[in-house]
Amino acid sequence: MPQGNAMGLADRNGTLIMCLLSQAWANSFDNQHSKALIASVENAARTLDAYDPYIYFKYAAD
Repeated sequence: MPQGNAMGLADRNGTLIMCLLSQAWANSFDNQHSKALIASVENAARTLDAYDPYIYFKYAAD
């Protein structure tokens, strides 16, 4: 029988803070700006040694 949970967080012992950033735009050209913003936030978290590679499975395909 499989162990853990559907979120993939069974082996976690520390605190995990998740942030939802909701964005909307009409022009597909702005996709690159959205991806750049997400990359900036991830890089800032890495710099602070606060990055966690976990991605909520509902958004993993993005």
